[in-house]
Amino acid sequence: MLMEVTVTSGGKKAAWAQLDLNYASKTWFVQENTGWGSLGVAKDGYFELKSWDVMWLGNPAIQNKDNVIVLWNPPTMDPDPTHRGGEGRFADPFNSNYKYAKLQWSVAGLTPVRQRILDICKGILPGTPDTFLTPGKPPMTRITSDMISSGKVTNCGVFPGWIAGQLGARALVPEMVQFKPYTDATGKQVTPPLAAVTSPMTAWEDFALKLEQSRKLKAGTLWVPFDAARGDRPQPGDFYVLAKKPGNGEFGHVGVMIDSVGTVWITADCGQGQENTIMVPDPADSSKKIKKLIWSRGMAAGYRRREFDPTDGGMTGEFGEKRWLKGWVNVDNLFAGWK
Repeated sequence: MLMEVTVTSGGKKAAWAQLDLNYASKTWFVQENTGWGSLGVAKDGYFELKSWDVMWLGNPAIQNKDNVIVLWNPPTMDPDPTHRGGEGRFADPFNSNYKYAKLQWSVAGLTPVRQRILDICKGILPGTPDTFLTPGKPPMTRITSDMISSGKVTNCGVFPGWIAGQLGARALVPEMVQFKPYTDATGKQVTPPLAAVTSPMTAWEDFALKLEQSRKLKAGTLWVPFDAARGDRPQPGDFYVLAKKPGNGEFGHVGVMIDSVGTVWITADCGQGQENTIMVPDPADSSKKIKKLIWSRGMAAGYRRREFDPTDGGMTGEFGEKRWLKGWVNVDNLFAGWK
């Protein structure tokens, strides 16, 4: 979580800082600042959430245990939509001029691109999690008209690319990416077509990594691998990827993160729903009936409610199967400059 803190003394602004708070490890540090070094307080350390609705930010290495930053009515989780801003004070800093100095803190809301992604999802998906659009009928046909899967493949890869298209993102991400050839089920060597950011694809990890490489970006700028020890999690709007096994397992699913608070998450996904069949007369014997497939399993779209285990990234997968969070695409960085 990024938090901005403005310190005042004698009615004047004394310092400003952007703090990075990690709620998994209960650690914090100053990312950027103006004048913070003169205050006589720590620039990093640990924080505690107290039962009387305050947060203490301090550093165990500082001998004076009263030298803490006190926030009133602080965020209790990341994100915390009910605690966006408030006040606080210093307790006993080394610089006595700032003893009991007041401060204002605030947590930024969603960026415009993240909010737009959530609005796009809200505008087309059923409002209740685990209920789905009907394949082959509007508004599902706005996303894809496909109803029959190829083999056991779902259409989950369609949704992030469709979202990118709704954002008009080709101008921001003009690159075309070539993925490695693969061997299909018949043993034939296949070279995939060039992929754009709006393409239906499951290889979002590879796409983001190739963009990082071609743009000479720092690792983790676009593709963020899950790390339980670090405690990060995808934010609303990010394109998340699940694996079939913990760690660097085989691809399992891709979708869009909606709410990653706590251990029950909400996502927006294609690749949902059971197959639908009807009984029709058998062309070979009119006295008999056979099953006709109307649409395949995993061809619908909707919100999903998924349980998340922060210790190993375990998550509720599709059709009752367990999956593991592999990582996610940071949409703020992928669609940088969107407005």
